[in-house]
Amino acid sequence: MKQSAFPQQELFRIALAWLLPVAICWLQWMLWSSIEPYAWFFFFPVIFLAPLIGGTWGGLGATLISTLLVWYFFLAPPLSFAIADLRDLFPTATFVAIGAGFSLFFKRLRFSERKYRDLYDNS
Repeated sequence: MKQSAFPQQELFRIALAWLLPVAICWLQWMLWSSIEPYAWFFFFPVIFLAPLIGGTWGGLGATLISTLLVWYFFLAPPLSFAIADLRDLFPTATFVAIGAGFSLFFKRLRFSERKYRDLYDNS
């Protein structure tokens, strides 16, 4: 009996979504002198593309990885997880909320599309 490649394909898509923040972190690190005050600049497209690539788990994981990378590399103090200023928590919490919200919204949208596609196929 031949097993389908769907679980492997799904795991590949999730891994690809989780690697996207690492690539963007490298890009932002290279361009940091030009965009220095905008720590979250390149990471917003990541949290919108990751659910499209890897589904809900890909989106949630990419949001978490992006948050940790930005917090560690681009927020003060650099290369540390210490909280230097409490004002850094608001953009971080907002970023996590947007990423999680979009991932869950996209999951709901896929469910709705599947439901209407099944309804259309049965009619």
